Amino acid sequence: MTYISNDAVVEALHATRLAPVLHRLGDDLLTADELAEVERYTVLAESAEQTARAYELRRIANAQELAADLVDSGTAVDEAMLTGAAKRMAAIDDVHLIAKSVYAEATRKARAVAFANVKDVPRIVTSRYNTIAAELDQIGPKLANVKTAQQAIESGKTEEWQRVSELQETYKALSRFITELRSRGLIPKARLQGQEGAHWNFVLPVNTFEFQNAARANDDGRASFLLNMKRKPWVPDSEHEAESVRVSWDKGNVEEVTAA
Repeated sequence: MTYISNDAVVEALHATRLAPVLHRLGDDLLTADELAEVERYTVLAESAEQTARAYELRRIANAQELAADLVDSGTAVDEAMLTGAAKRMAAIDDVHLIAKSVYAEATRKARAVAFANVKDVPRIVTSRYNTIAAELDQIGPKLANVKTAQQAIESGKTEEWQRVSELQETYKALSRFITELRSRGLIPKARLQGQEGAHWNFVLPVNTFEFQNAARANDDGRASFLLNMKRKPWVPDSEHEAESVRVSWDKGNVEEVTAA
């Protein structure tokens, strides 16, 4: 409905879509009760919109019913009768205004609950990245000479091979989540053009030649993933923190990451 702005709809969708992810990342970000509260506010907002839509479709039928009553009265229709009938119908603009206000307030409350602890996302997701990297450090030696799924089968390492794939998907999902939070201004990001860069995603730089080789591998990004996990993926919680990493790269104060 055009009376509810696209921005309002988008804000509501953000809360609806992102809240379950925040909950899966832990109660420090969003508890089950808080998730349920977000969902209640979302349902409330949608019900206001749907009710207004239904009223808009029904108002012509209501007007026809009122007109039929006036005709059936058998008397000449005067101004008092028309205005009296009109008062029995809510003005559509008023209905829209109230529905819009309900939608906006319910969305505001849903976002307030959903994103109350979003400032802790950088710390928690960085910790998840560290956990993934630590597990890969344990699995890596077992797959030192295994480069394909067929080799994993032949060497009896299918479980380890599959686990790397699972960790890769988890990393991708977390990275997409961080990208969306940044795009919506919910966590720190580079504010000026030219301040973006890999230092927002990794603590350590990479050997460009090896990264290019990994990127060319026909392995669904597996080689690039393993190389990137050695770069200490992170989510800085401020521009200053990200900038400090960029400066250290520029000064050559860190070693490049290369494949083992």
